[in-house]
Amino acid sequence: MSDTPSRPILALLVGEGQLASGIRNQPVLSSLPAPKPTPPRQLSLRGVPPHPDTLISLGLRDLDFSTFASVLRQYGVRVVLDFRVSSSFRGPGFSMEAVSQLFEATRIQYRRLPRLADRQDDIPLNQHVRQRRYAVFLEEKKATLEELRALIRGGPAVLLGWEAGHVGSDREVLIEALQRASAEPFQLVVAP
Repeated sequence: MSDTPSRPILALLVGEGQLASGIRNQPVLSSLPAPKPTPPRQLSLRGVPPHPDTLISLGLRDLDFSTFASVLRQYGVRVVLDFRVSSSFRGPGFSMEAVSQLFEATRIQYRRLPRLADRQDDIPLNQHVRQRRYAVFLEEKKATLEELRALIRGGPAVLLGWEAGHVGSDREVLIEALQRASAEPFQLVVAP
């Protein structure tokens, strides 16, 4: 604890009185005792729980582990959906042990969905042509898309991909296919 006294908190009081200058009914500053610290609270609307039907689009390229962990905690993520061909976690601070510990500590379920991966990603094609091919590929995966939609209902959920940006990524194509395949809407968040 510091030996320096804390500054008094000033309150604006309005009332009958007269200042040395002779002006009446002007605001007067008065010091109040310092308030007691209050514990932090989660702010929420009464009767409105956090929306579980939310999908967060997140790319791992150029992402460090602390940012990854922060996004999961910020949105209260309950399930991480990974549709990449390879489930490696690499980058500053990443290790399989750190990721496993994070998922265990936050009780996050991790699900691999490699059936939804674009296995023709290495074919040198125009990005738009490749995305159209991937969209056609996804149209044939109705059962897997329904499984993915059910997992999102138990969310909030993160959809992991490799590309840093959302626009033009395989995640964008997959989410559009998911929206077309499902009559039930869900919230979409694009994380950094």
